[in-house]
Amino acid sequence: MDVLRTLTSSRKKQPNIATKLPQEIGDKQSPQSAKSPSISGSPTTSKSNFKIIAGVFPTETIPEPLAKKCHSVLNLDYDAVTTVNKAFEHDIDYLFLIPSKSEERALQAKRLISVAVERNIKFICLECWLPNSDILNNVDIVNVDIEATGIPYTFLRCAPLQQNFLDMKAQFHKPLATIQIPISTGGFAPVHARDVATAASAVLADIKKHSGKVYRLTGPELLTGVGIAGKASEGLERPVKFVNKPPPTTTGPSWAKFLDLELYSLIAKGFFTSVSNDMLLLTGKKAISLEDFFKEHKAEFNQLSSSKL
Repeated sequence: MDVLRTLTSSRKKQPNIATKLPQEIGDKQSPQSAKSPSISGSPTTSKSNFKIIAGVFPTETIPEPLAKKCHSVLNLDYDAVTTVNKAFEHDIDYLFLIPSKSEERALQAKRLISVAVERNIKFICLECWLPNSDILNNVDIVNVDIEATGIPYTFLRCAPLQQNFLDMKAQFHKPLATIQIPISTGGFAPVHARDVATAASAVLADIKKHSGKVYRLTGPELLTGVGIAGKASEGLERPVKFVNKPPPTTTGPSWAKFLDLELYSLIAKGFFTSVSNDMLLLTGKKAISLEDFFKEHKAEFNQLSSSKL
């Protein structure tokens, strides 16, 4: 879910950050010059010495608990240059960049990177898709652009988020819950958004340690559609069925449908089969399981009366 883009500034002499809450986005082969993860010593402990300036789309709102954690909240539309420039008027040192789901996401990201260079941003953390394939979309251009700036960076290559299943809640609000996605026999290891945020915090807490590296963030196990339905069933304590076809038509924006179909196709073709322990290496914490995700959101998925379940 594309909830929050944040431009954050830190306290006193601590570095300022520009960032956004995690969501999966398109990307491809990691840059040849980027280092593979090599972490010595203990995992990085994130520090709470940053002020967060949250930039949200004009049509979106931030949940109150999140808003309270932010130093300030402003409108940020990737397609509106004025809002981008205004966001960067704040003293910002770090940029945590998560391109949108739009087909224009590479152009949008390049626009942000251009402003980041003008404003002398000191570090960029980019969240991007996990696959290392040459066929993926043009957000790969973003990687090249970031490297070309000379600004230190870290790339977080993520599996699709577990939170995507919240967009399918309607499929669960009936006697036989279904997970209806066209991934055939393809599998992936969905990652919890909280794990991505925790990993990003670890990176931003010690940019010297993590600069120039690429980390792969996944859930703890590879799951096919049938396996996903099984984990949902365990977490929700009710039967869940996998259906291999596109989800029912929704009223969401066309760009979201575009990315979803692209994502499903890549999963079906086997481009998301990696399972990584980088989360544990970065933070010292195990990745959250899909079963636990469904337990966490049990009330949202199980909205039928007990007599109908």
